[in-house]
Amino acid sequence: MKVLNIKELIIPEIKIIRFARFRDDRGYFTEQYRKSDLLENSGISSLQGQELVQANQSFSKKGVIRGVHFQWNPYMGKLVRTLAGHMVDLILDIRKGSPTYGKMIAYDMPSSNDKEYEEWIWIPPGFAHGNFFLEDTTIEYLCTGEYSQNCESGINPFAKDIDWSLCDYDLRQKFEIIRYSAIISDKDRTAQSLNEWASKKDSNNFIYEELKEKMKNVDEQRILVTGGSGLLGSELKLLIPNALFPTRQDFDLTKKESMERYFEENKVELVLHLAAFISPPKIDEDPNKAIETNIIGTSNLVNLCAKKNSRIIYISTDYVFKGDQGNYSEDDPVFPINKYAWSKLGGECAVKLYDKGLVVRTSFSQNEFPYDGAFEDQWTSRENVREIAKKINILLNKDVKGTIHLGGHRKTVYEYAKLISPEKEIKKISISQMSFKAPKDTSLNCEKYNDLIKEKFK
Repeated sequence: MKVLNIKELIIPEIKIIRFARFRDDRGYFTEQYRKSDLLENSGISSLQGQELVQANQSFSKKGVIRGVHFQWNPYMGKLVRTLAGHMVDLILDIRKGSPTYGKMIAYDMPSSNDKEYEEWIWIPPGFAHGNFFLEDTTIEYLCTGEYSQNCESGINPFAKDIDWSLCDYDLRQKFEIIRYSAIISDKDRTAQSLNEWASKKDSNNFIYEELKEKMKNVDEQRILVTGGSGLLGSELKLLIPNALFPTRQDFDLTKKESMERYFEENKVELVLHLAAFISPPKIDEDPNKAIETNIIGTSNLVNLCAKKNSRIIYISTDYVFKGDQGNYSEDDPVFPINKYAWSKLGGECAVKLYDKGLVVRTSFSQNEFPYDGAFEDQWTSRENVREIAKKINILLNKDVKGTIHLGGHRKTVYEYAKLISPEKEIKKISISQMSFKAPKDTSLNCEKYNDLIKEKFK
């Protein structure tokens, strides 16, 4: 793929990538996509480190308007080109706090067999995207995220609160000419306004400064996340989409050779170790799987990190404490009272022996409390998984070693449940009803982390 030139539009995150056609008397050939060439020559930092995971092709009749659409969880960046016909691309900035928030621009993309080049337009996450068509047209787009029906939305392209002041005048006029006779889906014609979208909680997935951090190219470190399919891993995929999230088949903690092979094939500078066997009742019945995964697997992973000089951040649990005191600091004595916690402490020991290791003790649950009952006699610093993921994300670029605690203020599990699910009916229950031993008060002193954050914002 011979990249000829890159052009930024008036919103600089939107880029036009022109690549060569090679002609002879038979016609032409073009290499439309080669990952290494595109990443090396395009300068698209928000694409580097990400995979193009979905390819779409769309045909639209003359006079059709599509969009403007966007997606989160996973975020979706798009490379779009016209295969045949005449398409005008529409891009709306929906990043709250952006200097161009709410502004719509357009780019003219007619196809032609006579040009010496073809071109992609790059639309990163944070922008709503659509098109209108001046001829019967076929387009292609490659996406950095797979389609997610429950995490996609759109803005009405006719909404009065869209600002067109940056848009090319001639293209805006062409849009206005076809809008009253446009062929457009009912879903798009009746979509919400920009302000209606901005009032919804999900719109906070597109905060300008935060999104820049999420989409930032991982130049300084290549992050490997174990246990990426779990509750915490799924949230972290939204925050660090450039990271490696291998399946268990590709990276098995119980198979040392599997981990070694993956390290050889991928440059890994930081391991965020989430994977663990975490069922206390099952571990009480048969601790062998916890030994293999939580202790031996973690030890082998630390050993591999040491050989490759990679950092490791290990997610542990507040259950390593006895639970008779509460407000535990990082230096307080540990004394697990069940086998699950002992297995996690075994992993801690391996990480603590490594100079580039960090143990993170925490407690989290789903974003909405999932149970009908909650303990009124167990105290915790638990937070929902989204908040814990944000705090872990901050640690990734901090040179912290040893141990650190993450969590909120001290409260009972029942108080926590009502805090995150205030409208749900939740019964008060006792830890004496549990089928395994559980500590009574594992609330954490998180001053070390809070002081770190204060430093960040000084």
